[in-house]
Amino acid sequence: MANKAACDPVRPVYERALALAADARDLSVLATGALGAAATDTSGSPGDMLAASVAEVTSTLERVARILAGKRDAPAETVWALTVGIHPGVTAPSGFPNPALERARASLEQLRHTPAEEQSVIHDLALAQHRALLTPDTARDLRRRGRSLLRGTKGLKRSLQRLKKVSQSFTR
Repeated sequence: MANKAACDPVRPVYERALALAADARDLSVLATGALGAAATDTSGSPGDMLAASVAEVTSTLERVARILAGKRDAPAETVWALTVGIHPGVTAPSGFPNPALERARASLEQLRHTPAEEQSVIHDLALAQHRALLTPDTARDLRRRGRSLLRGTKGLKRSLQRLKKVSQSFTR
C-alpha cells in the first residue's frame, strides 16, 4: 500500500492532469476526424501539423500524469522517493527531498513548452478554417476546446508551482 502522506498532496494535480490528457485525446480524435477528408486532398496540409501538435500535447499530459502517479518516465530521484514512500523499511539518504516536491518539479519540467504548443494548435485550427478545411462551426468548437485545454494546462502549472512551494516549506 502506498504511503498516504506521500500521495495525498499530489492527488488533486494528478487527477487534473488525467482529465487534461483525456481532453487532449478527445481534441485529437475530433480534429483528425474533421480534417480527415480535407487532409487527403492536400499534401502537407495544416491538418498534418495539427495532428502532430495535438499528439505531442496529449503525450506530454499523459507523461505528466504518469510522473505524478509515480510511474515510469519519472526521474530516478522520484522513483527512489516513491520506493521510500511505499516501503517504509527503506530509508532515504540524508537530506533526501520530499516525493511531492520531486514529482512537481519533474512535471513542471515536462509542461514547460506545452502552453506554446497548445497556442500553436489553436492557431492551426484557425488556419484550417481559413483554408476551408473545416466548417466554421467545427473550427469554432475545436478552438473552444483548445482554449479550454490551454486554460487547464496553465491552471495545472499554477497548481504544481503551489505544490512545489508548499512541499519546499515542509522540506526545510
